Amino acid sequence: MTAKDLLYLIFEYRYLWSQDHAANSAPGKARLQQIYALQAALGLSKPNAERSIWQKLTNFQLPADKTKPDQSNIDYLVMGSFIHERPQERNAIIDAQMKSKIESSYPGAPYWEGKEIPWLFNKLFHYRQAIYNTTYPATGMLEGFSYGVHYANYLIQQVNETVYQSIETVDETLWLILDPEKRDISQETLVRDFGYPDVDLKALEDEWLMDNY
Repeated sequence: MTAKDLLYLIFEYRYLWSQDHAANSAPGKARLQQIYALQAALGLSKPNAERSIWQKLTNFQLPADKTKPDQSNIDYLVMGSFIHERPQERNAIIDAQMKSKIESSYPGAPYWEGKEIPWLFNKLFHYRQAIYNTTYPATGMLEGFSYGVHYANYLIQQVNETVYQSIETVDETLWLILDPEKRDISQETLVRDFGYPDVDLKALEDEWLMDNY
């Protein structure tokens, strides 16, 4: 799994699973544990994260005074704080790409090396989250058959396919900021060394949906 996979896990979690009723469910906590494990493997975790968070997630349990898991690790990534806490040399590729593109349009504009990347990440991440939310497939059961609804879904899907093809450069840029080396970590390593949940996530989700909808 890569930092691009981490992006998609976070987009989905923030859109579907971060609200109280879902975050405290078994699938919600499993998804958060997936995110935390991959963050740790990629060195994108909040420094000195509370050990109780990991214990809580591993056991799929919450203290009585908590309604949903601590999301500070996700916030640390979403806010781009990790960029300020790593050597500037790791930003060299994205720095060069950004500088080359902007200087071609604005020759002589001042450039503060390394200082622009948090702005770039923040703008692209929130834009990409909004696109994810907008293009997420319609869910739920239809009562009866409706030509109007099905045709609307067809037209929306055509637009979404165009968006998916166009958004790849944004995803690649976010990936490069998160992990300039673009490492690929095996699921076996994630499970063994970082607490990635070895569970049937679809079964957890199906069971939870049956009980709650």
